[in-house]
Amino acid sequence: MAEDTEKQKMLAGKQFHSRDKKLVKDKNNAIAFLKIFNQIENPYHIEDKLRGFLGGIGQNVKVGRNFDVTYGYNVFIGSNVSINRNCKFLDTGKIIIGDYCLIGPSVHFYTPSHPLDPQKRKDPVDKDLVTAEPISIEENVWIGGNVTVLPGVTIGQNSVIGAGSVVTKNVSPNVVVAGNPAKVIKQL
Repeated sequence: MAEDTEKQKMLAGKQFHSRDKKLVKDKNNAIAFLKIFNQIENPYHIEDKLRGFLGGIGQNVKVGRNFDVTYGYNVFIGSNVSINRNCKFLDTGKIIIGDYCLIGPSVHFYTPSHPLDPQKRKDPVDKDLVTAEPISIEENVWIGGNVTVLPGVTIGQNSVIGAGSVVTKNVSPNVVVAGNPAKVIKQL
């Protein structure tokens, strides 16, 4: 049996080397695409321009300026979604945004993680090792501005994430959470 490529390892959620030539090429392709995409003046029918670049995208999607992704092909956006300006999707793992979601400005989704062992981070071979855990935002979620969502988090449907929060753990459906780390402050 042939050994998995670094991209196959990444897509399977296994540890991989992030400086692999194919992955670096994929990152550079995303940078080139976004350089052109982020200059688009008309925010309507933006999903047509993102179709084929992202892993999947629904209808009636609006994306603000300075949209940023690592690869693009690991981002899946539902229908009737609004993503404000300056949002960053580190899509080493899958990032799934459900239908009817509102994403405030400067929201960051981080799926990758590096070794906790300080010796591995210094090692010339191991320093580029990365693992990733998917992020899932269920239907009808509102995420306020400047929120950070960490690897492996699922945010349940209809929930609201207060501005400036850092979401480190799963969020139940139908709640409001806020803070660092984000905690439930209200049931909906």
